[in-house]
Amino acid sequence: MRYLTDAFLSICIIAAVCSVTSASTITVPDDFNKIQDAIDDPNTVDGDTILIEAGTYNEHDLDTGDKQLTFTGETHADGLPAVTIDAQGVGRV
Repeated sequence: MRYLTDAFLSICIIAAVCSVTSASTITVPDDFNKIQDAIDDPNTVDGDTILIEAGTYNEHDLDTGDKQLTFTGETHADGLPAVTIDAQGVGRV
């Protein structure tokens, strides 16, 4: 009986380790031209980071749905933001 318990425990540990996925970093505009496109991609999943390179992005009403994502924007050498998201008065950011 002990052998079965140990075997079952080993299988559970292996299954847990194999099911862990590593988070990805998605870069805008290298991987996607628009921030919302990066969010909407089915390969973008909970835990991923969306890195937004320096520039101005004309987007509004960004919606992550139920995805738990991290957003990071590039900064200038002095630490100030180098990313602008401009809703152009159409919606909210």
